[in-house]
Amino acid sequence: MNKLVQLARVSLVSLLSSSLVLSCGILPSLFKPKAALGAEQITFSYPPISVYMSVQNLETFVNEGRITGDFGVYAQLIGKNRLGDFRKILGQRFDVNPEIVSRAINMPLADPLFERLGQLLQTEANINGSEALRLAIMTAASDPEGFTLLNVIRKFPAESIQVDANLIFELAEELPILLGYREVATQVIIKEAQTEAASEPKVDFSQLTDLREPGPYKLTKKEVSFQIRNIRQTETGLAGSYQLDVDFLIPEGLTEPVPLIISSHGFGSYKGHDSLARHIASYGFIVATPEHIGSSLGYRDAFIRGEVDLLLSPIEYISRPLDIIYLLDEVEKLVKTDPFWKKLIDFDQIGAIGNSFGGTTALALGGAEINYNRLRQQCTPDLFTLNVSLLLQCRAVYLPQNNYDLRDPRIKAIVAAHPLTSALYGPEGMSKVEVPTLMVAGANDIVTPVIQEQIHPFLWLNSPEKYLSLLNPGTHFSSTLRSDTKGVAGVPKFIIGTNFDLGRPYFFGLSTAFFNVYLKQRQQDLPYLSSAYNKSLSQDGLDINFIQSLSLSQLEAAYGGPAPAPLLPKSPIVELPPPPTGETILEEIKRTGVLKAAMRRDAVPFGYIDEKQNWTGYCSDFLNDFANHLTEKLDTSVKVQLVRFPSNIDNRFQLVRNQTVHLECGPNTISNNIPGVTFSQPFFVTGTQFLIQTKNEAQIQPNTSLNGLKTGVVRNSSNEQFIRQQYPQTKPIYFRGENAISDAVKAVTNNQIDTFANDGILTLGELFRQKVPIEDYTLVPEKPLTCDFYGLALPNNDTRWRRMVNSFIDSQQAEQVWEGWFTFAFPYVLLNLDYCVNR
Repeated sequence: MNKLVQLARVSLVSLLSSSLVLSCGILPSLFKPKAALGAEQITFSYPPISVYMSVQNLETFVNEGRITGDFGVYAQLIGKNRLGDFRKILGQRFDVNPEIVSRAINMPLADPLFERLGQLLQTEANINGSEALRLAIMTAASDPEGFTLLNVIRKFPAESIQVDANLIFELAEELPILLGYREVATQVIIKEAQTEAASEPKVDFSQLTDLREPGPYKLTKKEVSFQIRNIRQTETGLAGSYQLDVDFLIPEGLTEPVPLIISSHGFGSYKGHDSLARHIASYGFIVATPEHIGSSLGYRDAFIRGEVDLLLSPIEYISRPLDIIYLLDEVEKLVKTDPFWKKLIDFDQIGAIGNSFGGTTALALGGAEINYNRLRQQCTPDLFTLNVSLLLQCRAVYLPQNNYDLRDPRIKAIVAAHPLTSALYGPEGMSKVEVPTLMVAGANDIVTPVIQEQIHPFLWLNSPEKYLSLLNPGTHFSSTLRSDTKGVAGVPKFIIGTNFDLGRPYFFGLSTAFFNVYLKQRQQDLPYLSSAYNKSLSQDGLDINFIQSLSLSQLEAAYGGPAPAPLLPKSPIVELPPPPTGETILEEIKRTGVLKAAMRRDAVPFGYIDEKQNWTGYCSDFLNDFANHLTEKLDTSVKVQLVRFPSNIDNRFQLVRNQTVHLECGPNTISNNIPGVTFSQPFFVTGTQFLIQTKNEAQIQPNTSLNGLKTGVVRNSSNEQFIRQQYPQTKPIYFRGENAISDAVKAVTNNQIDTFANDGILTLGELFRQKVPIEDYTLVPEKPLTCDFYGLALPNNDTRWRRMVNSFIDSQQAEQVWEGWFTFAFPYVLLNLDYCVNR
């Protein structure tokens, strides 16, 4: 069979369905189904061959059901059984708001999708059609005839839509492999569940309480708000502090403290969507449901109203777990100081549960680590994939490079239903989960595909107790949706399924049993976590297969060869070197009572010599307080003394690499390619800007060219590299040594150079130090040309030391130091962070 025939038979309807899914996944709540000039033909190009389809004949088929002209050939290839679906997909009408559609298709989150669709649908041979497709969608959305896929085709602003058949062939080959491998994996799990069931002790399941039914406790809801002083994306934009609203569901009549469970809602949901929380609480748990204000229903509605520019900020992958960590910090204080909470909560037994984005959040709290190497590997501009969830996961690639430790040791067990995992965490990140873990997956999930996002990640888990429940057929919504949920009637069945009224109570009961075992230590409830019991809950329309063990060898043996390459890691990711075999840094500091730290003398306001010749700066105060912090944490009778070493732009990393010092504090841009050095989590963000005299602002435009201008730059700095790459025609004037920044600023004020390229905060600090009239000088452009996140430089072979440093950066004590030095620059910092993270 030739490739064109194979292509048509396998994929025409399926690929169109997948495209519709992409729209529904990225633009939720925009389309609500109801109870047709640009392109005249569609050209399938497979050089040197091109074949054509008349749009008019396609339109006749969609509107009238008649097969005419050249569409007859394609109708035969599509197949009689699929023609009805094909017609329905192209002709389905949607109510849309043109303004919302315009904002949605032009947001950063949509750029990768349209870039990749533009590879498939071109205006001319090899000319990406992304902008043409955007225009077609906008025009169709504004058309009185209604928004349909056929209308998008008709509005495409070119005589012919050039379809890259080579790319379709790739997808056509990928699709059956994905579906075939998924079916094989499902059968392997069914067989494994049968094997496990056969080896389990026999139990009379009729004697077990049906945990799918509500429990015996009546509930009281207590609404509590905490003021959190940390940067976060909110409904009004990026904020320096925010209010964390939490609902506590408290069983009535408790006689002793009970475990606490944190329920993390999915994207576009809210804390009031609490049926899962209510069910679990009815069995004698206190359940807290925080509102993640950067990904809640309110935030999504704010986006739709045009009040925020981003549907999903990358920072949300950090902020969601931090919401829960901050919540636990506040609850811990309440349990220690307030008798009301002390008698209610057993703070030694805490669990986390979440669905979709909430499941991803729960995994982070259990130890899953964001994997920047994996994100960079998978989130490439030319990636064209059927895995919709990567569009969301790849937003995390814009986070500053840092090994965030979002694990909270207070979390003792987690439940994650339909989580996003493959690129965000990968095998390296998932392997860090060390607490009992229950994953729930739907075999037909097309939002977070089951193979990539749940089955393979289940293999990566190293948890001593792990479980996977596969619902078949199950979708992304099988565990939480109700048939009467608002908006369900308008969502295609192939996305939401039809059996959620069966899957929902099952998930609620299973989660309750899991927390009974691992938080209440009810070993008598272990039969609920058996393959045999879960199989007994299967019904017509929902087959349940529950396993504790699965291996890649089982999957590949059944598949008859290696698993499809796109579903598994392409190459190993190099781990950091192991901790030293000798004394750790914390052990050395405890033994010697000395913290050795380096800091700059030329980097206002981080470290510099003031007018009284004192060595001062943010780093000086930070390090002094950190030494006091270590005295307390190491529980040593000897006060830890700080010994400061001077560093400069040339030797700063060498001091750390040779372990002359335990850390270096200064304007160090976080990077993953400095041998022997790693970095703390970020404590500041800035970027390259040009200092100019305000009177010259109209003549100097760094967004265009610096030709003919005398541009100063510090030798051996990241700004030097940037200038060389972005302005190759410019002949820079170099400044060296500890007075480099000071001399360069003076050169601008004395008209010796036209502009000085430097990290904006360092230039701003030097202007303040020199007491230069600020109004006479300007930093351009307003938004930095680069995004540089600063971290403390640390040896890369001691993870305990890094965790200690990060914990202090997060402390209130360190926050006060930060505010003392950077309050003057806070608007500048917030502007840079908003720009750099929310790209």
